[in-house]
Amino acid sequence: MSTLMFYKKPVTIDRVTHRDLRFKPLAKGYSYAAKTNSIPVVAAEFVDVCREYPIVFVTDQHGGGVPLVLTGLRDSENLFVNAEGHWDNTYVPAFVRRYPFVLQGDEDSERFGVMIDEEADGYAAQDGERLFAEDGTESEMLNGILELLNNFRTHTAQTTNMVKHFVELDLLIPRMVSVNTQKGETFTLDGFSVINEERMNALTDAELLALARNGHLACIYAHLISLPNIQKIAARLELVLPAA
Repeated sequence: MSTLMFYKKPVTIDRVTHRDLRFKPLAKGYSYAAKTNSIPVVAAEFVDVCREYPIVFVTDQHGGGVPLVLTGLRDSENLFVNAEGHWDNTYVPAFVRRYPFVLQGDEDSERFGVMIDEEADGYAAQDGERLFAEDGTESEMLNGILELLNNFRTHTAQTTNMVKHFVELDLLIPRMVSVNTQKGETFTLDGFSVINEERMNALTDAELLALARNGHLACIYAHLISLPNIQKIAARLELVLPAA
């Protein structure tokens, strides 16, 4: 899954070019995330996320992968973003909250290692907040954004290592979800993996201790606790389906 999901025209924030730029956060709510049925999350979010969303994993051919929260059962549909762009749940994943900003790899003395989507709602809004103060230093808003982005980058690296650990221990197995609605329709979602409890319980004491000490065991249990939330998503889908 692309790390630039939602972004249409990301450009590097520049002290000169964007000196007077104003941005209005959530000018149209979370409408930009309304057409995705899954969103990446990091391990640090698992405890918050598991109360409200199902957490699954998508693995790759290189022994890695990424955890996702499911936000819908149909393509291009996020059941937690309503018509007005409001996020209809308590916790909003950091991957969503960081938009329209994102870190880039190239950083030098004149350019921030931060990009902004020029096509984001609220970009160059007259009633928005400045990215830079009058003296050219970072505004309070931009400093907050930098903190969020740097934390997200750190947690992403930690999460990548966690998923590699799960793959190395052969804990992930493919899973398919099939939901039958009260209106007679069936929706199937596949292509993801979940932790196999039998394989986890068969680990050695040393392997379980390692999982516990690096915090990965807690994430496993948060993931397992989250899976029944698929029924919550099915209930949301029922509400938007046309009458039979």
